[in-house]
Amino acid sequence: MTRQVIPHDVMGTGSEQALLLHNWFGDRSSFDPMREYSNGDAFSYAFLDCRGYGEAIDADGAFTMDEVAGDALAVADHLAGSPSRSSATPRAPMRPD
Repeated sequence: MTRQVIPHDVMGTGSEQALLLHNWFGDRSSFDPMREYSNGDAFSYAFLDCRGYGEAIDADGAFTMDEVAGDALAVADHLAGSPSRSSATPRAPMRPD
C-alpha cells in the first residue's frame, strides 16, 4: 500500500536521523526556534506537518493517532528511499491489529 507523504522539510546531513512531530494545534514551524541550535553535521532532522495543520491543513484523513503514526512512517520510508527500510520503522508506536 502506498501511503500519502505529508508535507515536511529536512535539515542537516548527519547520519543520525530524527523525525519530529509538532505539538497539538501547531505545525512544523514550532521547531523554528531550535533550528539554529541543532547539530546538522551529526543529525538529519525531518520536520512534519500533521494532517489538518500547516501545509497539510487541507489533507484528507481520519485525523487519528494511528494515522499520524502511519504518516510519520510514510515520510521516514520516503526519506529512506524504500518502504519499511527506514530506521524509524521499528521504533514507531503502532497498535497491533
